[in-house]
Amino acid sequence: MKVGAFTIQCDFIDNKPKIVRKVLEGCIVTRAEMIHHKNEIAYIALAEHFEDVPMGCQVPEYDIEVSAHGKVDFIKKETA
Repeated sequence: MKVGAFTIQCDFIDNKPKIVRKVLEGCIVTRAEMIHHKNEIAYIALAEHFEDVPMGCQVPEYDIEVSAHGKVDFIKKETA
């Protein structure tokens, strides 16, 4: 299953909704949780741009990069 975890700041959602729609395009969100002390929403989603993860294994975390031209990239975070 191609699954990944990522967060989006609430201020970004409020101020840049078109970009957030672009980020979420192609994602099937399976979990979204408001993290109040960080003012962000943590997502777990299925999407073709994530890597395959066997059932029961840790879901990899991704950073989101949006270029000036609106291209969205999910960059897998390094694990310790």
